[in-house]
Amino acid sequence: MDTDHSLGQVLRLAETLSEPDIFLFSGDISNNAYAEAYERLYAMMNGRSNVVWLPGNHDSIEAMTAVCGGRWYRPRIELGDWQLVSLDSSVAHTPRGTLAQTELDFLRQQLDQHPDKYTLVALHHHVLPVGCEWLDEQLLSNQSEFLELVSAYSQVKAVTCGHVHQARDVEYQGTRFLSTPSTCIQFAQHSADFLVSSEAPGLRWLELHPDGRIDTGIHRVADVRFNVDLAAKGY
Repeated sequence: MDTDHSLGQVLRLAETLSEPDIFLFSGDISNNAYAEAYERLYAMMNGRSNVVWLPGNHDSIEAMTAVCGGRWYRPRIELGDWQLVSLDSSVAHTPRGTLAQTELDFLRQQLDQHPDKYTLVALHHHVLPVGCEWLDEQLLSNQSEFLELVSAYSQVKAVTCGHVHQARDVEYQGTRFLSTPSTCIQFAQHSADFLVSSEAPGLRWLELHPDGRIDTGIHRVADVRFNVDLAAKGY
């Protein structure tokens, strides 16, 4: 797929919605950590300041921050009664994810220091299985430790991720676990091996209410033809 074209269509779709407080890019911004990819996204977003991005397994923090500095790579921001805490689950040279002890300590610190803030946690890798054998092999490796931490703090209302290229919304021990469509190819659900879906690129919107409630939904690009290789065995 022409990923610049599909991303452009998703951004145009976003423009039809109400102006967001934050655009959250949840990783794998570049397939090969090329600086040019980060520069193109920066140009597409016109250098706007209401962006937060975090790294995926294909990304390089060094290349990302060289493009945007601290403007977009912000591990914690406040949004009214909420805080958004972004974690780095990437591990060099592997699609599998883990949260280093420094990341877990950072999350715990923010929860301890801001008990009055409802919290949305964002990371790239999925924490709960999605039912695709090949994807669930790449599940967050220290899932149990992360879940134990999150369940100890009632102000954590949701955890959102990228990586799985499909939409999911489930609850586990009182916390919602969300994933978002990709801005390029979508992965077929409930597949044993790599399989691409014919679903269109899209986005997830979230509305964070002052009382801790979350409204969320999926929008996909319509009326645009995308050339997708449904026979692809990998990417």
